Amino acid sequence: MTLAKFLSLLDSRALFFSQPKQFEDKFEGSFREPVLPLTADKDQPLRESAHTATGIRTRTAISCWHMNEYESAAMWAQYVTNNEGIAIRSTVQRLQHALTFDELGDVYMGAINYYPYQARDDSVWSLFHKRESFAHEHEFRVLVVINDLPKADELGGIQVPADLNILIERIYIAPNTRPWFTDLIKSVAQKYDVDADVIRSDLDKDPIF
Repeated sequence: MTLAKFLSLLDSRALFFSQPKQFEDKFEGSFREPVLPLTADKDQPLRESAHTATGIRTRTAISCWHMNEYESAAMWAQYVTNNEGIAIRSTVQRLQHALTFDELGDVYMGAINYYPYQARDDSVWSLFHKRESFAHEHEFRVLVVINDLPKADELGGIQVPADLNILIERIYIAPNTRPWFTDLIKSVAQKYDVDADVIRSDLDKDPIF
């Protein structure tokens, strides 16, 4: 995440969940091709599916996580600009205990399934399927079916209250980041009473020859 998003997380003590309509992947919430031609009217399933997919992308909000035992150089390169990024490490159990959903809406969580084409149904579970070209992301999602849609539309998502010391196990600094940036993150975390260790990326380690 960017420094701005990290500061927002600390200052609001809430994790932002984005509506899928904000995502770059235009296939989010779309359906597998075999689902479409189910009626005699060839145009009807296309219209209905497009309407349903648009509704799913609007009435849900998602927090996306990368599942891995180690850092991914590809993920750093994809999501960090100017070598000034942060990643927070958590676990499924920490997510379950740290986030407070109350009346925000029904909650679903799980790993993404990757297929040559998209999901088989028209429910929120279609948002747990992505094309195989995204398989390198090893993505895990927490999804909320939004109750207060007007407010979510205004923000582009929802803020989910979080206990930061449960949520954040470690804070990783992006590779090739300048030392002052690491010091800044440590200082900010301390000011917001976040106890997690701040660690420079393993990708910055020197080789042993």
